[in-house]
Amino acid sequence: MNSKQLMFDRRHIELDYDNQCLVVREPPHGVRTLPLRYIRRIVCVHGVTLTSSLLGQLWRRGIDFIALNPHDSENSFGLYPDQQQQVQRRCQQYQWQQSQGPQGNEHSLSIARTLCRHRLQQQLRYLTQQPAADDVSALMQQLASLQANMTEAAHRDTLRGLEGTAQRLMFQYWRGCLPAHFGFEKRQRRPPPDPVNALLSLTYTIAMQEAIHQCKAVGLDSQLGFYHRVTHGRHSLACDLMEVARPQCEQWVVELLNQGIINQRHFSVPKQRVRAAGWEKPGGRCITSTSPAPCPPGKHNWPPPRAGWPGKWISTATLITTTFKTTTFKTTTVKIWAPHRKPLMRDYWYLIQYDIANPKRLQRVHRLLKSCALPLQHSVFAWQGNQHQLAALTHQLEQRINPDEDDIRGYRIRRPLCLFGHNPLPDDLGFDGGPPHQHYPISALQHAPEALWSTSSP
Repeated sequence: MNSKQLMFDRRHIELDYDNQCLVVREPPHGVRTLPLRYIRRIVCVHGVTLTSSLLGQLWRRGIDFIALNPHDSENSFGLYPDQQQQVQRRCQQYQWQQSQGPQGNEHSLSIARTLCRHRLQQQLRYLTQQPAADDVSALMQQLASLQANMTEAAHRDTLRGLEGTAQRLMFQYWRGCLPAHFGFEKRQRRPPPDPVNALLSLTYTIAMQEAIHQCKAVGLDSQLGFYHRVTHGRHSLACDLMEVARPQCEQWVVELLNQGIINQRHFSVPKQRVRAAGWEKPGGRCITSTSPAPCPPGKHNWPPPRAGWPGKWISTATLITTTFKTTTFKTTTVKIWAPHRKPLMRDYWYLIQYDIANPKRLQRVHRLLKSCALPLQHSVFAWQGNQHQLAALTHQLEQRINPDEDDIRGYRIRRPLCLFGHNPLPDDLGFDGGPPHQHYPISALQHAPEALWSTSSP
């Protein structure tokens, strides 16, 4: 309790507030209480149920609440009641990072130097523990020279060049440490061609997720780094923290493979993929489910898109003639798929009903529809989508039912729904995203039932 941080790393925990205390309900331990005056931060790693009154008390008392998703860092978040401290922290981080040019400010460059030098220091420490050999001594001398040059690096690009050289030298060393049947030649990420690269990518990904979690746990912006460039979708600060963890990741992977804990049986070779920008060989077929007829000799086909995707086949001559009015070609040797800029498919509302004979299949179908449609009754849902999305939903439903025993029907809604009695849609909460409908009391059926069903189409 010295750090005044409380962490929940188990599931099925309920948190509540009562009488200045945090109430923890965890079966089979029962109910436990903890005064909030002893807590400064609450971290939840797995799914935890908590009340809005507890969140209000945490905010009023200045207690940070951080929710970390172990599977997806993008779904992690933090609530920091001390807004002034959070603003100061972000401003300071931005001030250190904003001058990231070729040279950058001295403070940011100093942090980048420290990260890279610490990484090489860990690699040197590992090499000193290995049996003495000429190749190991030469590698240590090269890494020590690169580490000394990093101290005097005046530009961030120079630092990246030194770090890349050290990385290549270490991977050459790891290649000599691994058995030849793994086929490891060099570091290649996308796609990994051998088990070593695949295991390295998986380990780096796990360590990256943990680095993002730690940044969010202390209120730092994981996308404002000092060594890695800031680009869209990159957590630069987490990448910076990864630099000091990469040597341990590489050592761990090599030990797993050398000790036989992980071998080639744990990996599968995927089928050869068709590159998005690659041409098929003359006379070949496009490897897709909607492949056209075989190409005549001397012609090529561009792989067509998914079924239902709006667009059309055009030739190179048609494409150039449409773009440049003064240029025309007589020969057409290449066909290209041109998607429409504006989708032609329109969203419609559908009424989906099901009658499932098996309880397990019933639960799977209900869970699927509940995640994407609005429940109207126990087995009636209102769903909105276009033809392509409807085909995808139909495919998912077909995988969950037995066609010989189960029945699922869908009807396109062309008129507003007439709802009588209890309204299943949350209109009282200001919800306006449901299907077109009109709600009537039960007594309305006795007065003018014909008028209710003669509603004009929208």
